Order: sequence, then C-alpha cells, then structure tokens
Amino acid sequence: MEEHWYDLITGVLTAIAVFGSAANLAVIFMIARNKKLSRPVLVQLWNRQCILIMNVACADFILATFGIFMPLVSSVHRQWIFGDLACSIYAFVTTLVGIASETTLAFLALDRALKICQSNWSLRIPKSGLVIIILWIYSFLVSCPPLFGWGEFVQEGPGISCSVDWQSTSWNSMSYIIFLFTMGFLAQIFVMLISYLRIYFTIHQASSTESNRQRYTVAERAERRVACMLTLMVICYLFAWLPYTTVSIAKVWEALMGNSEKLTELNGIYGYLPALLAKSSITYNPVIYVLFNTQICRKGPNYSSNQVNVGETNKTQIQHVTVHQTDIGLLSNPPSQSVTLQMDPVSAENARQSPTAQ
Repeated sequence: MEEHWYDLITGVLTAIAVFGSAANLAVIFMIARNKKLSRPVLVQLWNRQCILIMNVACADFILATFGIFMPLVSSVHRQWIFGDLACSIYAFVTTLVGIASETTLAFLALDRALKICQSNWSLRIPKSGLVIIILWIYSFLVSCPPLFGWGEFVQEGPGISCSVDWQSTSWNSMSYIIFLFTMGFLAQIFVMLISYLRIYFTIHQASSTESNRQRYTVAERAERRVACMLTLMVICYLFAWLPYTTVSIAKVWEALMGNSEKLTELNGIYGYLPALLAKSSITYNPVIYVLFNTQICRKGPNYSSNQVNVGETNKTQIQHVTVHQTDIGLLSNPPSQSVTLQMDPVSAENARQSPTAQ
C-alpha cells in the first residue's frame, strides 16, 4: 500500500480516537454526575435506560482508546508491530467490546419498546446490573471461540490491525464466521428494527384516534422524536457496520472461489475503508443518545406518583400545566396509564400566586 494511505489512516484513526474518547467520557461523566443530583427540578437519571447508555459509553470508550491505539501506532510504522499474541488479544477484546456495545443498543431498543407498548414482559426483565452481566456474557460467548480453536484471529487489511480470519476456506473458520455474522450482527439489526417500528406504530396509533385529540400535540412531538431516533439509529448502525460486514462476506466468497486477485484488492486500502467506518461507530452513539434523550439533555419534569408538573418559566411568570401519566413518556420510562392532557385550575391558580414551580 502506498505511503500516503498510511498517513490518511493515521489521521482518521487519530480523529476517531480523540472525538470518540472525549464524547463517550462526557456521557459517562454526565450520567454519573446526575446520579448525585437531588434538586427537585431535575429528573433522577439513574434508571435502567441510563445505566444501559452508560454501558454503551464505557464499551465505546474502550474501543476509542485501546481499540484505536494499536492500529494507530502500527499505521505509523506501516506494519503490525505487537506480535501474534497481542494480535489475538486485540482482536478478541475489540470483538468482545464491539458486540457488547451493539447488543446493549439492541436491548435498549427492546426494553423501550416493551415499556411504551405496555407489554407485561417488561415486568419480567431482571435488574439492570444482572442485565448488563448477561449482555457481557453473551458477547463473550460470541467473541471467544477463536481463542479455543473455533475460528482464528489474524491480521487484516494492510496489516495494521487484527480481526477474524475472513479468508480461510476451512469448515472450522467458515462455521464460526456464519455464527458470528448471525449472532453478532443480524440478531442486533433484527431486534432494533422490530423494536423501533413497534414504538413508532404504537405512538402513531395513539396520536391519531379521535378520543386522544386533546393530547395530540404532546403525542405528535414524541412521535417525531421517536421517528428521528429510529431513523438515525438504523442508518448510523448500518452506515458503520454494513460496509464492513459486506466486505468481510465478500472476502469469504472470493476465498471460496479461489480468486486471489480480488482478495488482494479487498485487503488493500479500499477494502480497509469499511473497517475505518466500523470504528467510527463509537462517535455516533454519544450524539444520538444525548441529543435525542430528553432525560440527559434537558431539565426534565418532576415526576410524582400520580401526575407530572411541567413548568415553563420566563423572567416574569410561570405557566403551570398538569399532565397526567402518559404511555408515551416522551421516550423516558413510560408508565402504564393512558395519556390525558388537561389544565388543572387549582394548579394554574397556585402557579400564578407562587414564584416557583411545584
């Protein structure tokens, strides 16, 4: 590979490492900091949704540091300089953490869908700590077989990083590739698509009925936000991982066909660009989950057991509206009651008389 391509890869990896580590570290700090806040105007953020986001941010931070450092140094030296053992360790750790991040995203979509659609299955989900342990065990089981002889970790592309051996035509490697492709990519795509489509249609149905006309503005706003998150989640996930997966499967196919010329092309710079796209996925998640999650980005409402008081303040007055519990929940942890939107005369009068919100 020509020298200037190594310089380009070095620059891209540096940008991914700096932005990815800073963004994910900011998300971790933000959630950890808000755990300690007790002011009544803020929503308590330490729920299952934010614990899962924290798990994704931690996994992506590992990829942004350890997962980028070794290819970055190798690109400067124009070759892998850490040896075969380090190659296997690097490939295993990045595969493990990458699958853990993707699987957490899929479970986050499933958990949200079960709650918004008011499924009784949401009551059977174990505590967040146990969920995260299960997700990491699943990721370990999917990524560890090459360490025990099923499949193999080797250098990939221009020889500056390591991954699964996509070019072996033995049944041992082929069977593991099929397993990895199914359980490490297709399963997550399927769960995310089904979950977010279910959320979208549930909210669309709730906002389109005649009896819910009073709360249409609230539902419409939530529906738009769900639609945007759905679109960005699927597009960014596919944008990052589909090219890499496609090229990897193409390597398998060309190896089976015995086409060494095509394999050489796929191992060059153009075949390595999809791997850079996959690594860039660690920069998308913080943006999506911070910008589209009102619990993190904004000061949320003060939840009580029976109602939510939403105060909208300006320099001179406070307008006070009481919104009874909603099945939409504006993408947070939606309760199980239906949505009604009404002005409470008593609360409105109290808001006019009191200088602060309840």
